[in-house]
Amino acid sequence: MSHANGEVILGDCVIGYFEYDGTSDVVAGGRYYDTREEVYKNWRKQPTVWCEDGEHPKVGVFLYTDYAYGYFWPAVICPTCNIVTEGRYPSDELIQNRIAHATGIKYYWDSWPLDGHPLRVGIQDISYDWSWPCEAES
Repeated sequence: MSHANGEVILGDCVIGYFEYDGTSDVVAGGRYYDTREEVYKNWRKQPTVWCEDGEHPKVGVFLYTDYAYGYFWPAVICPTCNIVTEGRYPSDELIQNRIAHATGIKYYWDSWPLDGHPLRVGIQDISYDWSWPCEAES
C-alpha cells in the first residue's frame, strides 16, 4: 500500500495535515490533524470517521497530497470534528460538482485534481469567500 502526506489548505494557510492512501486514492480515514506529528503517530491506523452533527459549520478548502508528484482538489471540512466531510476522493466528479455549486469555487471542474501545490501554482485566482484564522505553519 502506498501512503503519502497531505495538507488542508484554506486561502494561503495550511490549517491541517492528513494521511493520503494512494492505493485507494482517498484521505485515509477522513480525519485531519493540527500537526504532522499527530498524523505520523496515527500512520496506517486511521479508522473511517464521519461528522455526525449536521449543525457543525462546514468550510470549503483545498486538499493537497505529495503522492505521485503532488496534486490538489477542492473539499469540504468540519473544523469542529477535524474531518473531511466531502471530497475525500480527488476524482469523485459528483462530489466535486456539488462542492463547486455549494462553495462557489469557479474553475474547470473536469480537470480536478490539478497538479502541483495550490500555494505554488497561483490558486489564489480561484474565487472563494471562506474565512479561517491563519496561524503560522509549525
